[in-house]
Amino acid sequence: MKQHRERKDERLSALRDKTTPAANTVPLELLAQDWLNEQQPSSNEQRTYLIEHLLPSVVVGLDKLLAEVGVRGLVADKEENPEI
Repeated sequence: MKQHRERKDERLSALRDKTTPAANTVPLELLAQDWLNEQQPSSNEQRTYLIEHLLPSVVVGLDKLLAEVGVRGLVADKEENPEI
């Protein structure tokens, strides 16, 4: 059993070594731009899926980011903008 586990770990390690350089060569911004340009939601089902699954994560992430910005005092302009 231990030998089987070791062989499996070796195979996974070899696979990671092969895939990691390829993943690091493509900038994430390029992948995101490509996905957004070609994968525009064309059906209501796709739009609904994105709204239900992606939007909550984005809102929580932005909330945490803004809270951290406030805690660290990184806001340069403390005046409220009435236009927003």
